[in-house]
Amino acid sequence: MLTVSVVTCAFTEDRWGDLTAAVESIGGQTRSPRELILVIDHNPELLTRARRAFPDVTVVPNSHARGASGARNTGAEMSRADIVAFLDDDARAAPTWLDELLPPFDNPLAAGVGGQALPVWSKNRPLWFPPEFDWVIGCSYVGLPGTLSIVRNPIGTNMSVRRDLMQTVGGFREGFGNVVIPERSQSRQSRLSTCEETEFCIRVVQAHPRMSWYYQPSATVYHQVPAERSTFHYFVERCWLEGQGKALLANLVGRSDALVAERQYMRQTVPRGIWHGIAGGLRRPRSGGLGRAAMLATGVGAVATSYLIHRFLPGRRTAPGNSDRGSS
Repeated sequence: MLTVSVVTCAFTEDRWGDLTAAVESIGGQTRSPRELILVIDHNPELLTRARRAFPDVTVVPNSHARGASGARNTGAEMSRADIVAFLDDDARAAPTWLDELLPPFDNPLAAGVGGQALPVWSKNRPLWFPPEFDWVIGCSYVGLPGTLSIVRNPIGTNMSVRRDLMQTVGGFREGFGNVVIPERSQSRQSRLSTCEETEFCIRVVQAHPRMSWYYQPSATVYHQVPAERSTFHYFVERCWLEGQGKALLANLVGRSDALVAERQYMRQTVPRGIWHGIAGGLRRPRSGGLGRAAMLATGVGAVATSYLIHRFLPGRRTAPGNSDRGSS
């Protein structure tokens, strides 16, 4: 039977309650992992606190570059199992998560498996927030398959990969994607871009063309959505970062591989969502349908504009990061 290590990465004490819930959810799995590895991303205070609070967990500092990619690479290097499963520090796994996530690995051509991430809103879900854009909050969205299916890439908050396969491609590309940078003069934090999981998954398949990534919706986690992520400002900012990330991704892996899933999404999911929003809004004006339709158009516009600017504008076509980790 395949063994699995769960890797969770944390960078701030602001999520301590969520982190505790994540750790407890792994302890309550119907299929116990070989180990839980908690990687602390360049935060000595949080490292000390976590080691005291979780004596049965392997708690280690990120030994690579700041960010989710470096932290995940650190956790994978510490792993002693066949499979490495990644769970965000603000997500809670359903008790059967690992039981549902691991069976697709019986297929030797399964590179990795991802599962469903359901949002847990700290406030009520805004009526204007389209479920087709739940990827903005790191969750599964309308348009994903409803049964076990091959996908280009899973969602980072709920994904797993063969450890030896991950090693052959050099892990996640560091300095790319979800890198959180504290701003000295403000309390807020900024992110460089997105798409680190997408780049990693594409690189795996480019190196091993016979292998595939799978989406198993029955492998469920619950992802916290704080109040600040339910605002119009966050929605547009996150869409802009997505366009930037896709532009940088296209520079790395080529436009065809970078946008293959987005083409179907734009042809089918978005038009269907706009139509349903308009139709529902006309039938029931207070349902928020017209607002959701408008936000679908707004989100697409923000992503597309950012992509074009960062892909083609002189001076914007920069390669992400300066690390050789994850180089093809």
